[in-house]
Amino acid sequence: MEGFASKFLLLDPDGNQEDLSAFISKENLEYKLQSSVEQGNEEYLQRGDMWRYFNLLPVNNYSNIVSLGEGRTFVKRIPELEKYLNFAQLYCKYEGENPTGTFKDREASYIISKAKELGMKKMVCHSTGNTGRAYCRYAKSAGIETFFFLPLSCMEKCDSTMLGDMIHIIAVDGHFNQVSSIAKLFAAKNNIQVVAPMHEKLEGKATIAYEQYEEVPNATIFAQTIAGGYGILGFLLGHKRMKMNGITDRKYLIPRIYALQVDDNCTITTAYQNGLDSISEKDLKLPQLPYEKTLQSTNPLKTFSAVKQAVDGTFGSIESSSIEEVESIRDIFENALRKEGMELSYEDEKSPYISFAGLVKLAKAGKINKEDVIYMVVTGRGRREHTNVEPEAILKPVEGGYDILKTSNYLQNLL
Repeated sequence: MEGFASKFLLLDPDGNQEDLSAFISKENLEYKLQSSVEQGNEEYLQRGDMWRYFNLLPVNNYSNIVSLGEGRTFVKRIPELEKYLNFAQLYCKYEGENPTGTFKDREASYIISKAKELGMKKMVCHSTGNTGRAYCRYAKSAGIETFFFLPLSCMEKCDSTMLGDMIHIIAVDGHFNQVSSIAKLFAAKNNIQVVAPMHEKLEGKATIAYEQYEEVPNATIFAQTIAGGYGILGFLLGHKRMKMNGITDRKYLIPRIYALQVDDNCTITTAYQNGLDSISEKDLKLPQLPYEKTLQSTNPLKTFSAVKQAVDGTFGSIESSSIEEVESIRDIFENALRKEGMELSYEDEKSPYISFAGLVKLAKAGKINKEDVIYMVVTGRGRREHTNVEPEAILKPVEGGYDILKTSNYLQNLL
């Protein structure tokens, strides 16, 4: 695809960062020619990672890239599973090949590269595991001191690769929405930037769209399990960017976006199928013992409207499967992918199983037919080595809630 990685350079976005629809706007898609590109400074074209698309990512200086080899993961067709999908072609994009085993590495590589470019020395992030694990590992590589907050119940998602003298893991003995509040207040009191979640994470995820267009340009469906929906929004951003700048022409159809969830964590599915245009905290489904912990998220409060627009705008669908439906396809799905070199671990990451169960359900509903070509994200990989990583601090609730002042004082010595 000559010209894909040499024609354009992204202008720094000025969009409203609180509005995802504005972030995926015309103003944020405009490019300009850059003299250094015209003069042949194109070494990124030879890269085997997502930074092959350097000129489509808003990092200005090539030397600021923080990469561990993320992206450009392999994709394979899985004919064995196509009979469950009305004989549509199924291509699985194996994101388990990334350094920490999930597509979150794309996001982390971009965010930490941008943090380095902005001269950040410290940062705060919070997640239920996968995002934080990736951020810590990349921040360690960049020499950025990081304070990572997560629920104590999700410590199993941590491993030794993310540890370092400048990485501080703080576990909160409570629900994820409490973790988010504590992390943000701690950051505000100590004048440290919170880098996750933020809308710029879409930039790293947009690279999946660029790879899909190179690998399976005739894809008619893009399928991914979602929590807040940033993955599909990044995919849409990537396609809009290509179309805006002539990389794809006006006749090229963006694949229908199929966003998939599981019933115990289906805030977005429920709101979508009930015809809502927005949601509030009372609409959130956040079980105390979720089927897949990494899908716990309060992000739908910010993302739902944009997710709904993305799905409707591509004539896609949002579907949720029961835990029983997911478990019923477990062995079939796992064995078929293993034959193609894609190792999975149901115990460590259930998201890909949820995706396939959702596709099977959509096929039964007549929303997938034999003319379709599916490009499905498979995140996670074989069983991780659990190394009993211990948090640097455990925050427990006190009467009346969490004492943020005490928390900040307790952690002050880390600063």
